[in-house]
Amino acid sequence: DQYDRQLIDVFDLQDEITGEILKQLGIHLQEPSGTEPIGRKINMDAYNEFLIGNHHRHRLEIDRAKEHYRRASELDTNYAEPQGGLAFNYYYEAGMPGVVSHEQYPSMLEHARQALALDANEPYAKTVIAAHHFYVDRDYEGAINELVDIQARHPSNVDILNTFAYIYRTMGWDQQELR
Repeated sequence: DQYDRQLIDVFDLQDEITGEILKQLGIHLQEPSGTEPIGRKINMDAYNEFLIGNHHRHRLEIDRAKEHYRRASELDTNYAEPQGGLAFNYYYEAGMPGVVSHEQYPSMLEHARQALALDANEPYAKTVIAAHHFYVDRDYEGAINELVDIQARHPSNVDILNTFAYIYRTMGWDQQELR
């Protein structure tokens, strides 16, 4: 079978395809009574802008990344990840050669706080706050404990792992193993 549909909501499409497959297999799943859907609907245009922002940040196209994160935030004002992306973008930019890092901190912290107000566990914002504790507040133990928690929740996030590695290297723990 083919599943050619217009992509409006990827999760609705996923549910539809899964339902068709289960139907073909003769399997019927019952939903537990009294449950509500987990999470919230994501504006797909905002999500796409967020992903494009990530793409540009990874290519070190910092200004283009900011544009897409801002556009994502405008499309969905309740979407925490673009604010976290902006915060991390400013953090990333602060570490680039020729950039006066202390000029990036107010914007970095503003966007991190906005992201955390929307989602207390937004990983990029939490990473930025941990890095700020480390580099600015000199709260080394607090920063490392925060990063351990973030990394445990997002073990395959390369940006978080890189931040951890930079901090470990700064501490002279080049051989420290991330778990």
